Amino acid sequence: SSESATTSVGSLSSATAMASAAASLGDLLPSRSVRGHSFIHISLRGLNFHIGRVPILKELYADATQGQLVSLMGESGSGKSTLLNVLGGRSSYGEISVTETTGERTYPMLLNGAPFEPRRVRALIGFVPQAHIIYKELTVFENLAYASQMRAELSMDKHTRMRLVEMALDLLGLQECRHFVCDPSLGERLSGG
Repeated sequence: SSESATTSVGSLSSATAMASAAASLGDLLPSRSVRGHSFIHISLRGLNFHIGRVPILKELYADATQGQLVSLMGESGSGKSTLLNVLGGRSSYGEISVTETTGERTYPMLLNGAPFEPRRVRALIGFVPQAHIIYKELTVFENLAYASQMRAELSMDKHTRMRLVEMALDLLGLQECRHFVCDPSLGERLSGG
């Protein structure tokens, strides 16, 4: 899309259950580093992303801390997936730049206060797209369990991974449909979101 809209990043804090589960999630996340880096705090400071001359993301400012639940909101085509691709080091199709305000050299992304280049540390930040990595034959629970097995650190034990899956089901309000198969032609059905 040649139109550019601002993508909002903000904390989600509506229910007490979500807050306590998010706090517990932070306790479960690994504190070890990935190739010399630990994800404790990431900052966006005037982040821009463009493809050719077309601006896709413009002047994004945000902060996120390990274990914090963060929501990304915006209209279709506003750059939510693009931002996740940039943060996950999967944005080789465009260029990252920074809006300079002081004349000093600044960096668009900081990890724990130091300049951060996600393309060099792709394993540090990951996300699961809404539709493209759902296995229709598996239940909601099985899909989340499989994703946790593929994405979690090798040293994370099964019990901890399953606790993370249960927390994700709670946070996303999916406990009631945890055993639904994701194929709409079989049994109980789920909607797109």
